Amino acid sequence: SNLVDVALDSGVETATFDIDSTGRLWLASDESDFIEVRYADAPYTSFSSPIVVGSGISGDDISTITAFDNNKIGVFWSNQTTERFGFRYHVDGTSPTVWSADEMPVTESMSTSGGGLADDHLNVATASDGTVYAAVKTSFGGSMPQIGLLVRQPSGSWDPLYGVDTGGTRPIVVINEDIQRVFVFYVENTSGGDIVYRESDLQNISFAPKQVMVTGNLNNPSASKDPFTNELLVIASKGSTGYGKLVSLNPGGGGPGGPENQAPFVSAGQNQSVEEDTTMQLFGIVSDDGLPDPPATVATQWTVVSGPDTANFSNANIAQTSVSFDTPGNYVLRLTADDGEWAFDLRRSRRYT
Repeated sequence: SNLVDVALDSGVETATFDIDSTGRLWLASDESDFIEVRYADAPYTSFSSPIVVGSGISGDDISTITAFDNNKIGVFWSNQTTERFGFRYHVDGTSPTVWSADEMPVTESMSTSGGGLADDHLNVATASDGTVYAAVKTSFGGSMPQIGLLVRQPSGSWDPLYGVDTGGTRPIVVINEDIQRVFVFYVENTSGGDIVYRESDLQNISFAPKQVMVTGNLNNPSASKDPFTNELLVIASKGSTGYGKLVSLNPGGGGPGGPENQAPFVSAGQNQSVEEDTTMQLFGIVSDDGLPDPPATVATQWTVVSGPDTANFSNANIAQTSVSFDTPGNYVLRLTADDGEWAFDLRRSRRYT
């Protein structure tokens, strides 16, 4: 085969490829202001003119493209100007210029903490049922998640942000459908360090404790874009040197002879203050080791510890939700997680004025 030149615009940081169900090859890239796609049909000797699918980004933002749901191609990108992520998709076989509206994932997870939701580290994986999983780094500050997982359901709805860790960088996501697990790998420290991971059930996201995958002062982990089965090759870099490790994972870490059950980990997020008649977003994090099995499930509950009145939770049984108050004042809320054997709770103060 011959090399094919693709003329990209200036300021491009990343360019990613995927092939749709018709065999059309798509390329997504980010220039200084726009997210663009180009396409080529077999034998892929030339690409189309660019099609803009996103605009108003910063020069530091990036994008990625993925085929999903058996008949769609999707582009996911960061927009640090609006402090949000973006996502649009194209239906295979239709006019290449026709794309969905920007879905702007997890609007309910917006926050003014730090630099907001979006940062320029992201990676996606897709399941056979059309679910899209996106590992992201946020620009949140304080005790809020810096590494998170976004999930787009086959219906097209996005789950709230799932917190993975309050530190770290360069996250990637891989899935194993045989055992119904999702893994988020990332660098433990922003300046480099061990490559670590946390895993969860695919259907009920609740991350087990952090595990070390590869030790050393490493950065930029990468792995298969496709779902894996028994073994997974994880690669990383250290300066100009590349490293790789072929590993067999022990999903869940439990079973006969496995480790002793540990209490779930809970973070209720940082203290907040909001104005009257404003809904407050709660950014709790709950993770568990998947033990005991059974039940291997975690019950999560928000309650009011103290305050001048009741609190109105939109859903008190999930870690990341929203709450409103009928009466101004100081409130202390409790987030509790119970795995059936051990329970853990954490309290955070909320001021409503």
